[in-house]
Amino acid sequence: MAAMKLDGPIDNSWFPNTAASAHMTADPGILSSLSQYHGCDKILIGDGSLLDISHTGTMDIPVLDGNLQLNNVLVVPEIKKNLLSVGQLTDDYPYTCEFSSAGVVIKDRETGKMIAKGSHPQPKVVELLKKNKLITSTSGNKVEHFCDSCQMAKACRLPFILSNEFCDTPMDVIHCDLWGAAPVASFQKFKYYVIFVDEYSRFTWYFPLKHKSDFFQCFLNFHAYVENQFGKKIKVFQYDEGDEFTDGRFVQFLQNNGIKLQYACPKTPEQNGLVECKHRNIVELGLTLLFHSHTPKWYWVEAFGTAIWLINRQPSRVLDWKSPFELLYNKSPDYSCLRVFGSKCFPFLRSHSKNKLEPRSLPCIFLGYSELHKGYRCLHPPSGRVYISRHVTFDEKVFPFKDPGSLFAPSDTCDLTEFIDWFSGSPADEDTLGKPTTSTPLHVSETQSLEDVSLGASSFPDVSCATTPSHSSTPESATDVTLSNEEVHNPDPSVPMNHRQQEEVVINSEPQVPSTNSSPITTRQSHGITKPNPKYFNDDFCFTATSIPIESKSVKTAIKHPDWKAAMEEEIHALIP
Repeated sequence: MAAMKLDGPIDNSWFPNTAASAHMTADPGILSSLSQYHGCDKILIGDGSLLDISHTGTMDIPVLDGNLQLNNVLVVPEIKKNLLSVGQLTDDYPYTCEFSSAGVVIKDRETGKMIAKGSHPQPKVVELLKKNKLITSTSGNKVEHFCDSCQMAKACRLPFILSNEFCDTPMDVIHCDLWGAAPVASFQKFKYYVIFVDEYSRFTWYFPLKHKSDFFQCFLNFHAYVENQFGKKIKVFQYDEGDEFTDGRFVQFLQNNGIKLQYACPKTPEQNGLVECKHRNIVELGLTLLFHSHTPKWYWVEAFGTAIWLINRQPSRVLDWKSPFELLYNKSPDYSCLRVFGSKCFPFLRSHSKNKLEPRSLPCIFLGYSELHKGYRCLHPPSGRVYISRHVTFDEKVFPFKDPGSLFAPSDTCDLTEFIDWFSGSPADEDTLGKPTTSTPLHVSETQSLEDVSLGASSFPDVSCATTPSHSSTPESATDVTLSNEEVHNPDPSVPMNHRQQEEVVINSEPQVPSTNSSPITTRQSHGITKPNPKYFNDDFCFTATSIPIESKSVKTAIKHPDWKAAMEEEIHALIP
């Protein structure tokens, strides 16, 4: 049944079969002494079907020492393979057939000489057996022949020869490949990235992409960058035949600019091995940075960008222990700016402060280097904002994502986390009675939204890499912090944060001791008026500011306020009788 059902090209190979009562073939053209069959016999197969016999004849098949004649070969048009009947062969000739895992061997019954073999061993094995006189052959010449059956059953990939031919000029040959899709979208919603590798220097350019269709515009930017910055023309562009590279516009652009195309054979990534190995190096180093700092997976774009920044400046044995940066720019890179990815850092933020009493820096997390600026990229987790600055102080032994307690503490009432130790305390003042204050609250609020910044993973402005607002697990009130001289001040948790702010304003608005003012500007203080302005501090205003609950921005702040909690309980009782 297998001989009848198998598909594939028809060959002249014969397959030994112990169940076949006669030799069979479907091709009458290979037989000699061909005659039409007039009998009524049919061939019975395993499923009970009967196959017709059209002709009979004889033929010669090659064996080790010449040809072997097969007699009474039946032509059965419906079978797909030639069957050699073991029973008929051993009846016609004094031969034996030995079956093993190595194949089938036909031997002379009297002398033991090998007549033919199927699924033959390697020629070296046969020569070894002959040398040790374990088999004999009448032919003294080495037997070599091309076996179609072996090619069909044992076909495999051919070895690749290491090539030592590389271009000797930057930008002559560019290797390219696209990676993705990533299992997790990045912080900026990227899911792919494309790299361009210069064959001469092995320098790598890296571009995150949101869609594969963004590749063409990315390549146009890169092509313009090469011509403008290096004064070079790309001569050869090598890539695989991925869908993103078969775009008609892309191929037409290369042809119009005289750029030679070099395709890798289908399903043969080894022919694009330079960029494939670069992918592996980038991913392995990028994942190492993520795992070492316990940085979340959606920051893989920043980690991979940092990995490429380091690879471009790392000496390589292939480049005679020079770095890609040195070969491309003819100068050694500056290693003094190297910092540990994911470590705690403090960028100088004085220009971002709203007044002189706000902090001049905030604890941030180092997310890599900016190729568009001479600075570092620092993430402020509570606001999701990325600051780019060269004035940064690092604490490279602390990894905020690895040790959350270094920047934030877990909440007892919610799975979210709140940042409470972002600022240092300030010395307390004493009141007019000489008693130290237990808490002199200073309200600091960082309410700016996420800043649009360039990713900085490439070496020039390319495609849009603006960040998007982070879906941080930090509640909005987490950046509203009150400080004392010694420790963080914790007001009544049942009062909403915005409500407490108004209370603090009222508490700290007591009349102060008048001071001498030499300013020519006429003020209430210059006239000795110390009473608060009734425009801002009347009973109606104080009642309005302190009694109306401010709408909560999170569940955590809502459950701390008795009025909001009572409202939620009322709604629950209304739904559940």
